[in-house]
Amino acid sequence: MKKKILPNLLFLLLSLVMISCNDDNTDLGFDSKQSIIMSKYPTAQNLNWSKSPDNKYDIAHFTLPRTRTTAGIADTVSIWFGTNNSIRLVKEEISFASLPAEVKASFAREICRPVNGISNEALLFTHYANTQLWEVDDVYLIEKDGALTYRLEMETTSSVKPEAEVVLVYDAQGILLREYEVMDFEDIRPLEIPVYISEWIDAHFPGSTVLDYEMDRDDDEIEHELDLLLDNIIIEVELLEKGGVLIVEEIEFNFPHLNALPLAIQDVVTEIIANLNGFTIDDICEIEMEIKENGDEEYEIELRNGNRKHEITIIRNTDGVISVK
Repeated sequence: MKKKILPNLLFLLLSLVMISCNDDNTDLGFDSKQSIIMSKYPTAQNLNWSKSPDNKYDIAHFTLPRTRTTAGIADTVSIWFGTNNSIRLVKEEISFASLPAEVKASFAREICRPVNGISNEALLFTHYANTQLWEVDDVYLIEKDGALTYRLEMETTSSVKPEAEVVLVYDAQGILLREYEVMDFEDIRPLEIPVYISEWIDAHFPGSTVLDYEMDRDDDEIEHELDLLLDNIIIEVELLEKGGVLIVEEIEFNFPHLNALPLAIQDVVTEIIANLNGFTIDDICEIEMEIKENGDEEYEIELRNGNRKHEITIIRNTDGVISVK
């Protein structure tokens, strides 16, 4: 009898240890994380947890009972928690209809540019909104440390061969930040910016918000790509790090609308468009400015009206003299 009791007692003790371990998980913050989720998403259902591959983040997965294009399919949400229950990343599936009006308007004008894997002449320079060629597969709201972007996953219709898939990433104002072939798009992760890159940002663009950051290492060189938001202007920065030294490869400014430009540039653009046949200010779809090596500012303004396109190039040199290219 004693020999039978001992294994049973051992089993009971092991069971208590396992229960204790499960309770420890709750004590370590899962209850408080769940409270944060329910306050932000009171209709959350089917909550479950996982760890990031590097074991740095607790990831909550759940669904929201929304009606999407396919009846009965719920939207999925993933939340990545960092230290002190901080929300580092939210990936929320949403409907196309719920996108900001600025994003939908920008998407309606977006032309398919050459991307890896998209060489089919039937696709190049067509609108992504062309439902005979393209369809929206999934739409996500991405929140990284509170900064919002929108991700549209596109794929060609069954009539297009070979098939292609791309990802379009917009800021809330409708400025296109990224255009990827799906296989080139890395997994969405929280922002992990090296301290010295954060210090560079604070020194050169104080008060800006980081929308996205990517790092690519190649032998002894490291390339840093940043998307910053400052006063409604998107600043795209490419930094090359070599031998511990940061070199500015490119800085490009993307303006959400004409009124965001310096007044002197606004006046020149307005005058040029007034003398164009068949275009108005409402046809402006993209405004970019790049600072050249000599310090000159080169503005590129693109207009589209149906299948018609027109580009305006304006140079403002370091003395403030403006010329039209």
